[in-house]
This record gives sequence, structure tokens and C-alpha cells, in this order.
Amino acid sequence: MDAIISEQKSIRNKNKDMIIKSYNKFCVPALIIHELLHIIFIKITFSKFLGVKIVQADDFEFTYNLSVGVFYVPSNAFKKLIISIAPIFSFLIPYALFYFGFYNSFIVFSVYMILCLRIFLPSKEDVEFAIGKRKYEA
Repeated sequence: MDAIISEQKSIRNKNKDMIIKSYNKFCVPALIIHELLHIIFIKITFSKFLGVKIVQADDFEFTYNLSVGVFYVPSNAFKKLIISIAPIFSFLIPYALFYFGFYNSFIVFSVYMILCLRIFLPSKEDVEFAIGKRKYEA
């Protein structure tokens, strides 16, 4: 009996892992948009862009199987704050699509943003860097 229960738990864990991995792959474009917004705001604020580091992570449940860091040198605290919270501006993308008449894309992207909401917001690391609790290691 214990062997059957153990096997059922193993199957459940494999199914859960498969669902999480699939969701994470679905959200990779959102992760790219998140990081691109950091880079765009680095350029807008005329901060020094040092590079991007992408590392494959083992912990797929929380890192989308990727660990991504955008490295830059802000000249003041205000610029650091603006760059750190840049992913919030991803919410302007659906409005731009709607404004320019891409109504179907507006609906699709809005639903995608809801499904990947966690990525379109500034990460814990972004906020900690903005308030000075964390320093990026290159």
C-alpha cells in the first residue's frame, strides 16, 4: 500500500513540475520585456550600461529556469529608482496597441500580462537595489 501511495505522489510531483516548467516557458517573453525595459530606461536616463548576464538556473519554480541580471551604473538615486521600477511601464504596451488600432493584439497582450503579472512587476531584487539594500554582483 505504501508503495502505491509513494508512486502516486511521485506522479503528482512530476505533473506539477511539468506544469510549472510549461508556465515558465510561456512567460519567457515577459521576462525578456521586463529586462528590455530596464535597458531602455538605462539609455533614457543616460546611465552607464555594463551588460546583461543570463545564467540557466536549476530552480525552475521561482526563476523561470533563467537568472537574468542587467548591470548598470546610475549617476544618482533617482535614476536608480526609475530604472529599477521600469517594468511597471510594461502596462503602457497594451494601451499603445489600442491607441494605434491593434485591437486584437491589445486583447491578447492584456490577457498575457494578466497571466504573467508577476514578471511584469519589478522583482524583489529590483526593489532591494532601488532602496539600497542590495548591490548587483557582476
